[in-house]
Amino acid sequence: MRSDNKKASNGFIAIVIILIMVVFFVWTFWNDIEKIVINNQYKAVVPVDTMSVVNIELKKDILAELGKLKKYGEWPVSAVRISEDRGNPFKIKQ
Repeated sequence: MRSDNKKASNGFIAIVIILIMVVFFVWTFWNDIEKIVINNQYKAVVPVDTMSVVNIELKKDILAELGKLKKYGEWPVSAVRISEDRGNPFKIKQ
């Protein structure tokens, strides 16, 4: 029974030593392993800096320009009329 315990403990020690060697190998050569696995074309993505400072004068200029464009988007109610020439789209065609 003692020889079985020695075999199990020797196997356990061998597994631990192999794991330590694998961890050391990966730790040492991680850059080369990463190039092999990921590829050389991979580039890390850097998030864009969204915190931009807007000058108050620039903000006023932009709002003034938008004010000029606003007149094109506002239609008076009298300009929207139903034309008789268009016909009824729900009427059965003859």
